[in-house]
Amino acid sequence: EPAIGTANLTTAFGQDSRLTSFNRIRLAGGGAYGTVPDIAFDDIRINESFQSFGTLPVTLVSFNAAPLRNGYNLTWKTSAELNTIKFVVERKDASGVFKEIGVVAASKNENGSNYQFYDANPLIGNNYYRLKIVDADGRFTYSPIINIGGAISGAGIAIYPNPVNNGIVNIVAGTEPIKSVSVINIAGTRMMNINVQSALRNVPVNVGTLSKGVYIFEIVTPSSIVRKKVIIE
Repeated sequence: EPAIGTANLTTAFGQDSRLTSFNRIRLAGGGAYGTVPDIAFDDIRINESFQSFGTLPVTLVSFNAAPLRNGYNLTWKTSAELNTIKFVVERKDASGVFKEIGVVAASKNENGSNYQFYDANPLIGNNYYRLKIVDADGRFTYSPIINIGGAISGAGIAIYPNPVNNGIVNIVAGTEPIKSVSVINIAGTRMMNINVQSALRNVPVNVGTLSKGVYIFEIVTPSSIVRKKVIIE
C-alpha cells in the first residue's frame, strides 16, 4: 500500500513493458487512516467533488451603474480580451435570483473595450447587477455584484395631495429641476411616462385614468432618481 503523500502511476493497459506511449493516465493517492483518495485523475476528470474551469482570458477593469432617463445605464471596461464572445447582463429579481435581462457581444479586442447596457425597466428599490462573462469554449465567470439605490432621497421634492382623491397630483421641484416623471404600479409596470420642460418647477400629473391603489412616482432630476409612494383613492 503506498505511503501517505505518494501515488502509483500505471498506464490504462496495465504494466506492459512493450508499450512505448499511452494516452490515458490514472493517479490515485491514499489518504490518511483509510480515507478517500486525496487525488483522483481519470482522463480529464478530476475527483467528482471538485471542478475547475480555469480563468477566463478577460480582464475586467471596472463595472458601474448610473441613473439615465427613467432607468439605469450600466458601463464596464476591459483591458484584455482573448477569447470572450459575450457579456450576459443579469439582475437580481424580487425572489433574490439573478436572471438575464440582456446580452452584449464582445468586441474581441485583445487590448480591451468599453461597453454599456441600458436597463429601461429597473425594479422598484435597490437593483443588483452582475455580468456573466462567457468565452468561446462555453466557460464563464461572474463579475462582482454592483448595487444602485432605488431611492436617492433629498433633492427637496414634494408631492401633494397624498392620498389623491381628485385625479391630480402636483410634483414640486426642490434643489434640482425635474426632468421626467414616471408612475409605476405595485407589479413594477410603468403606467405613465412624462418628459418635463426644463423651465417647469411645478408639474401637475393627471392620474384620473388609473385604478385606485398604491403607486410609485419616479422623479428624475439631473443627478438623482427619487421614488415616492402615492395612494390613489
